[in-house]
Amino acid sequence: LTRYGAVTENGQGEAVEGIVLSLKGANARQVVQHVREHLQEIEKTLPAGTTIEPFYDRGELVNRAIHTVSKTLFEAIVLVLILLLLFLGNLRSALVVAAILPLSALSTFLMMRQFGLSANLMSLGGLTIAIGLLVDAAVVVVENIEMQLADAHESKNRSFLPPLNVIYRAVCEVSVPVTAGMIIIMLVFIPLMTLEGLEGKLFSPVALTIVFALSSSLFFSLTIIPVLCSFFLKSQAHHTPFIVRKLEAAYSKVLNASLANPKKVYAMAGVALLVAVLIFPFIGKSFMPTMDEGDTILQLEKIPSISLQNSIALDMDIQRRILKQVPEVKRIVARTGSDELGLDPMGLNETDSFIVLKPQDQWNGQSKEQILAKIRHVLGD
Repeated sequence: LTRYGAVTENGQGEAVEGIVLSLKGANARQVVQHVREHLQEIEKTLPAGTTIEPFYDRGELVNRAIHTVSKTLFEAIVLVLILLLLFLGNLRSALVVAAILPLSALSTFLMMRQFGLSANLMSLGGLTIAIGLLVDAAVVVVENIEMQLADAHESKNRSFLPPLNVIYRAVCEVSVPVTAGMIIIMLVFIPLMTLEGLEGKLFSPVALTIVFALSSSLFFSLTIIPVLCSFFLKSQAHHTPFIVRKLEAAYSKVLNASLANPKKVYAMAGVALLVAVLIFPFIGKSFMPTMDEGDTILQLEKIPSISLQNSIALDMDIQRRILKQVPEVKRIVARTGSDELGLDPMGLNETDSFIVLKPQDQWNGQSKEQILAKIRHVLGD
C-alpha cells in the first residue's frame, strides 16, 4: 500500500492523527464539547496502551476569546460607573443610571436567543462596543428629572405638583429627542446587516447585538429608569459637579474665542481635514487583525524529490532539537504529506508542525515573539 503521508510526535516516532470537521453553521463550542464526550467513550474501546491525546483544541481558543471579551465588558462597566459618579456628582443618580447596564445586557441576551444568535466573539464584542452608548439616554433622562425636581423644590411655594407628576413631565420633555438620537445611532449599524458572505458572518452579529442593546437601553430609559428615580432621587437643590464646572469654564473660553475668530476656526478645520486625507493612504490596512490562537504552526518545505522516510527523519530531528533548545515548547505533532482522503493535499516534502507551548507562567518571563525567535534560530542552525 502506497503511503502519501505520516504523522510524527516529539521526535520519538510515528503516531495516528484524527481531525474533526464541524458542519456549516454549527456552534463551535458545542461541537468541541460533544467531541470530548465521544472521545472518552471511544477511548474505552481501544487496545491496552493506546490513548487519545488532543493536541489542538479549538474549544480552548473559544473559551479564551470569550473570557477576554467578558473581562473587557466588566472593565467597561466599572469605567462607566466611575465616570457617571464623577460627572453626575450624585451617587444616587449614578447608581440609577448604572442600572441600565445589567438590564440592557440581560435584554440583549434574551433577544439574541430569540433570533438564534450565539454569544460568540463578534456578538460579545458588539456588546462591549455598545456599553458606552447604553447610558446615553438614561443620563439625559436622569439629569432632566434631577433638574426638574430641584426646580420644584426651589419654587415649592408656587408649585403643588407631586414628585411623580414632575418626573412624568421631565421624561416627556426629553423623550422625543432621546428617542430620535438613539434611532439615528442604530441606523448607522443597519448597513452592516446587509453584508453577505464572509463579511456578513463577521459583522452582522456585531450590528445586531448593538441594535438589540441600544433598543433595550432606550426602552428601559423611558420606563424603568423614571420609576427608579421616583424611589431614589429626592427633591433637593441641584449642584453642578466640580469637574463639570471646570470643563464648562474651559469650554466657554474656547467657544468665545472660536466665535470671535471664525475664519481661523475654518482654516484650522480645513488644514486638519487636509492632513487627515494626506495621511490616510499611509495607514496600514488589513481585512482582519492577526489572531493569536495560543499555539503555533511551523511549516517546513524540503526538496520536492525527497522520500517519505527521509522527510519523516528530518522532521523528527527538528522536533528533538526544538524540544531540547526551547524549553517553553511542551509538545510537537507534525503532519507530513496528505491523508488517505486527501482533505488537505500536500506533497511528501511539505510538513505542518503543530507546536504546543507550555502555560504562559512557565515562559521564564519571555514573550511569544521571543519564543518564536528561538525556534527560528534552531531552524537556522
